[in-house]
Amino acid sequence: MRILTVRFKNLNSLSGEWYLDFTRPAFINSGIFAITGPTGAGKTTILDAICLALYGRTPRLNRVNKSGNEIMSRQTGECFAETTFQTAEGRFRCHWSQHRARNKPDGELQNPRHEIAEADSGKVLENKLRDVVQKVEQVCGMDFDRFTRSMLLAQGGFAAFLQAAPDERAPILEQITGTDIYSRISIKVHEQQADNNRQLKELENVLGGMRILSGEEVNALRTELDSRLQEESEVTRQVSALQRSRTSLEGIAGLKKEIASLKIKYEDFNKKQEEFQPRAERLERANQALALEGPVVKLLNLRDQQKQDSESRTRAGEKLETLQQTLASALAARQLAQTRWEEARAAQDDEAQIIKAVREIDFKIKEKKNRLKICDQALQQIQKQRLELEQRVVDNDQTLQRSRAALSEVQNYLTQNRLDADLVTNLAAIGKMFEALAAVHDRYVDTGQAQLAASQSEISAADACSLHQSRQEKLQADLTRAQERHQLIIGEIDNLLGERELGDWHHELAALKDRQNLLQQTVSSLEQIDLTQQTRDELLAGRQTLIAEKERLGKDIEAGQDQVSQWEREAGHLGTQLELLKRIRSLEEERAYLEEGKPCPLCGATEHPYAGGAPVMDQTELDYIKAQAQLKEANRQLSALKISQAGTDKDLEQIGSDIAAKSTALTDWQNECRDNFDKLQMTASNQPLSQIQDELTRVKARIKSSSDLIARVEARSKEAKSSQNDLEKTRNAFAASEQAWQQARYERELAQREHQRLIQEYAALKEQVQSNRQEILKAIAAYGIDELPISELDTILRRLTLRRDTWLEKQSEQNRHQENIAALVNDLGKNQILLDKLNGELKQQQKVYEELARQHNELVGRRSDLYADKNPDEEEKNCTRAVENAAQALDQARTFYTGTEQECSHVQSQIKSLEQTMEERKAVLQQAERQMLDRLTAAGFQDEADYREACLTESVRKELAKKVQLLREEKTRLETLLHDKTTLLAVEESKKMTDQAYDEVQEQLTAREAALKECQRQIGGLTQTLQENELIQTRQKELLEKIRIQKEETLRWNNLHELIGSADGKKYRNFAQGLTFEIMINHANRQLQKLSDRYLLIRDDRQPLELNVIDNYQAGKIRSTRNLSGGESFIVSLALALGLSNMASRQVRVDSLFLDEGFGTLDEDALEMALDTLAELQQEGKLIGVISHIAAVKERITTQIQVIPQSGGHSIIVG
Repeated sequence: MRILTVRFKNLNSLSGEWYLDFTRPAFINSGIFAITGPTGAGKTTILDAICLALYGRTPRLNRVNKSGNEIMSRQTGECFAETTFQTAEGRFRCHWSQHRARNKPDGELQNPRHEIAEADSGKVLENKLRDVVQKVEQVCGMDFDRFTRSMLLAQGGFAAFLQAAPDERAPILEQITGTDIYSRISIKVHEQQADNNRQLKELENVLGGMRILSGEEVNALRTELDSRLQEESEVTRQVSALQRSRTSLEGIAGLKKEIASLKIKYEDFNKKQEEFQPRAERLERANQALALEGPVVKLLNLRDQQKQDSESRTRAGEKLETLQQTLASALAARQLAQTRWEEARAAQDDEAQIIKAVREIDFKIKEKKNRLKICDQALQQIQKQRLELEQRVVDNDQTLQRSRAALSEVQNYLTQNRLDADLVTNLAAIGKMFEALAAVHDRYVDTGQAQLAASQSEISAADACSLHQSRQEKLQADLTRAQERHQLIIGEIDNLLGERELGDWHHELAALKDRQNLLQQTVSSLEQIDLTQQTRDELLAGRQTLIAEKERLGKDIEAGQDQVSQWEREAGHLGTQLELLKRIRSLEEERAYLEEGKPCPLCGATEHPYAGGAPVMDQTELDYIKAQAQLKEANRQLSALKISQAGTDKDLEQIGSDIAAKSTALTDWQNECRDNFDKLQMTASNQPLSQIQDELTRVKARIKSSSDLIARVEARSKEAKSSQNDLEKTRNAFAASEQAWQQARYERELAQREHQRLIQEYAALKEQVQSNRQEILKAIAAYGIDELPISELDTILRRLTLRRDTWLEKQSEQNRHQENIAALVNDLGKNQILLDKLNGELKQQQKVYEELARQHNELVGRRSDLYADKNPDEEEKNCTRAVENAAQALDQARTFYTGTEQECSHVQSQIKSLEQTMEERKAVLQQAERQMLDRLTAAGFQDEADYREACLTESVRKELAKKVQLLREEKTRLETLLHDKTTLLAVEESKKMTDQAYDEVQEQLTAREAALKECQRQIGGLTQTLQENELIQTRQKELLEKIRIQKEETLRWNNLHELIGSADGKKYRNFAQGLTFEIMINHANRQLQKLSDRYLLIRDDRQPLELNVIDNYQAGKIRSTRNLSGGESFIVSLALALGLSNMASRQVRVDSLFLDEGFGTLDEDALEMALDTLAELQQEGKLIGVISHIAAVKERITTQIQVIPQSGGHSIIVG
């Protein structure tokens, strides 16, 4: 990958837009270039622009987004970065930009934009923020971290690496090489190992919390369960007997209560029947009146018709008299309306002639008025234009006078200050001279202050050097004591372990614990085999007993079914007879109407054996009730037998399931024992339980011995680790002190050299300040300035700038005044011509207006004489409205008269018809009244009033008839119920099942039911306990298998943890980084050989990440990198940086390399050597960019990009 061009705008101190082309011949030919400038000028900003264009971030700013942009130049509203680069896939252009709202410096930040495109075709490949970075990584083969490690190298990272302790080097190396995955793997292994140990401990705790009943406890529970089941059967039988007794007593008491209630109801019925007797007689009389209802209704209709016609005749006579009076009034009104209509028509004709003449005059007046209005508007417009022109002439004249005066004043100023004209061309050069003088003076002041600080630093460095020397001697003695103590503890640990490792002892202890667990499981399994075998034998014996009981119950059930069938047939026969007898008794009322020899209305028979009374059914009913009782008892006994048989079947099923479960469990325990013996590599003897227990005792003894040894070794190992840490701290402190002593000596020498350099630089700068001041005074003497204080430079420059700007402004003002005067003179002549023309038009328009006004006044006088101020349209409408109203009144009068006349004729005809109808109906009515009286007398009624009193409404009559029927049915029902209940009571009393009172039976039943409930509760508890014990046994077996699997998994993670696991990730990180470190040292040594043949980098045998050098100039002596001088440290650091670049690039070709390096610690020879090495990289096709502010670098590298600071915190790029 090669960077071709960089273009950016408004980044940090480099405000404005800048463009760097690395394809120019100067860069290609030399192969190495320098980016130079003072500290803080903005050199690194160029590299930031490359990173920002490619990845949208910089090494110093991890995020640049809408929330914050610390790289945009101050007081600017936008920034961007763009770079063009080339890879094996082609040439690409990346562009990143961000702006504030409306591109204002105080606007809100907007979201950045990022895109990548083909450089040649301009085709955009991606423009989404996240996708652009991924596309860049795809085309160049490097992410941000690899890019900054292989193309942008910061020396500060390797300086920190060289100075760090061995334990601190691994994180730094991870950051530099990007191999932090090994720490994460180590921490993950540690977490997984801890999690597996925790799971194993949880499973073992759960196993320890499980309690299984012993064989004796299980047998005791089963014995108690059988006892409770027998007790339950006996109590159930007693409860059933007491329930039957209670039911019988309740039935007898209920029947007695029902009979007493029926007797009371029968007495109440007799009272109701006596009370209803008068109403029954009333119903009989109403039925007689109902037969005469038709003739009576007919007579009443005739009377109503005659009455209605008489009333109609009276009303018609009164109406006729009123209509005759109204008819006379209507005739007079019709004649008056005719007269008024004729008068209105005559007045309308006279008014029409006058209105016609008035309308002609009004039209002419309106025409004149419109012409007057138009003429008046024209006059006003002309007068307005004349006034405006007159005012414009006056204004132009005044403006012309003011412009001429202002022109004269400006010309006088330009004459007096004609020397200021030279500032227009010379001010920029004077400003640069002022800036150069200020910069030299600032350096002069800074150098003076730095000289004083360097003098103080020289004294401090000498004191620090003495202090570090005394501390170094003390730490040497501490280091010797720490090494002796550590070696003593290591020897004690080796004596305890013998020829074996601590891990071997741990593995042996884990194997012994596993064998102990397996032996304990085997003991438990053997005990379970004995218990299960005994339980299964007991269950087999119980099953034989239940089979015999089942056969006996089957025979009893067959006999009971035969008995039930026999009683069912008997009860069915008696029930049929009883039903026939009840049907005969229910027809008692109908039997009263039977006559011998006549057919029955129900069955058609002519013989009626029960006409005299119903047969007695007492004996049949008693036989039926007895048969029902026997049938019920037989069914009860049969149900009890079936329940017992079902219980026996259930017990057999349960025992069969238990036997199968025990057989399966026995087989499982036996298989488990065989498996355990195989795992233990033991052969079962005749007494396997004793054999296993003896082996268990031996294993426990070995476990205790191994545990004690491991505990002692681990305790000494902690002491060894503590002493190792102390030794490391002492060694690190010694090395740090030694390095600090060397650094102090180097800093003392450096401070001395720096002090001498600053003294020389201070004198040179002082001479340069005086020279620049004299040169500037010569340049500005012509403008009246003979003194040049350094503190007044900005003030003098502002005054000169103000004089130049004033001169330019006055010159522009002179031109504007001259142009205005010419334009005003021209406008003044044009306006005078227009004013004369408007005065002539005004006079002519006034004459036309006066003539039109005279004609208008003459017409208005004529109209007033003829019609005054009346409106002809309104008067015409009034005449028309009067004629229409008169005509409408005449039509209404005619209509009213004709209607009244017709209504009179109709009423006269109606009266005549009514009188004729009434006369004809009178004879018919008299005949109907005589006939009605005869019928009433024949029916037993004295007169018509007596008849009306006997009549009842239909609803009342139906209600009384319904009441009569209900009384009959209620009497029959009560008599039947009383007889049935009395008979049933006698039957129940004859088969009374107990002599005890009801309360005694209820008390005994409650007590036995409570005993039954308690017995069932105890049975449920025993059954639950046994089931839970079996479930726990199953769960224990499953849990033991889980523990075995978990132990295998835990052992695997423990072994892996011994190799690479640690809580802080150091164990695997240090191992892996040691390998990475070795590879990096090989790459660095190849670069180091190019820089110097004196040194060779090697790893420390005792510390994997400790770095030493072989000094070939001192007979191959191995030295620590902490003892290297500043220049030597730089050479080693540069070799490491170049070696890392080779590592990070891997399969990606890197053709551009930027070193952000100060080179400040190198002497001339070392600097020359480093630059030669970098120049050799150009032969490999690389373009090398070095960032530095060292003068020697500027002299050695001819191709440069200079970053020059300006005032206000800004910088510019030159080169």
